[in-house]
Amino acid sequence: MTFSNDYHLWITILLFLYLPSELLAFKCYICNSYTDAQCMGNDLEKFKMECKGAAVGCRKIHFFVKYTDQDNTEERIERQCAKTSQGYGCKQVFGTNGKRFKSLNCECGSDVCNTGTTPRLSCCFLMLSTLASLLFHLKSD
Repeated sequence: MTFSNDYHLWITILLFLYLPSELLAFKCYICNSYTDAQCMGNDLEKFKMECKGAAVGCRKIHFFVKYTDQDNTEERIERQCAKTSQGYGCKQVFGTNGKRFKSLNCECGSDVCNTGTTPRLSCCFLMLSTLASLLFHLKSD
């Protein structure tokens, strides 16, 4: 087999192995602790749902809100499908508008990965890493 034929064969094999899982819809935990307090906990199975539309991952937003005229701080969690990517990982957001708030926004790229604050790698990332490694190896031969 020539280098060109080998190259095409490996790409075809990799695409058949990885693409079917990437074409399936993401499943994420979808809930809001404002409407269901169980969203704050760890028993999330009832919130597992298939994302509608073209989701790029799952997201968990952990809010802390302190109203200026109150002493207590409200805490909420929202779990959702991510329709646009802010980049995998977690980011803190701060703001004021008659209240002070802080949120920790975590985004991940695999099914039902929006349980905690540790992002998981997506199959797409693993496929691209494998493909890059394979191409590098083939070119060095």
